[in-house]
Amino acid sequence: MDRLEKMMKLRIADHVAFSDEHKKLLNPQVVLTGKMDQLTTKMEELAEAQKHTEERLNALIVTVDGLIRNRPSL
Repeated sequence: MDRLEKMMKLRIADHVAFSDEHKKLLNPQVVLTGKMDQLTTKMEELAEAQKHTEERLNALIVTVDGLIRNRPSL
């Protein structure tokens, strides 16, 4: 019986230690999740801005190309 009691006490102590470590990790996990959400939002904004930049750059290329191809001969 003493052997079983010792084993149970060890199990309980291990469980308490695990529970404490789990609680310590929970808060950083929540913070990390929030930061990842912010990063995702920023990346989406950046992708949208890049899309608009590419559209404007393509319009500029077409304009300059037209000017070069249609310039008067000297």
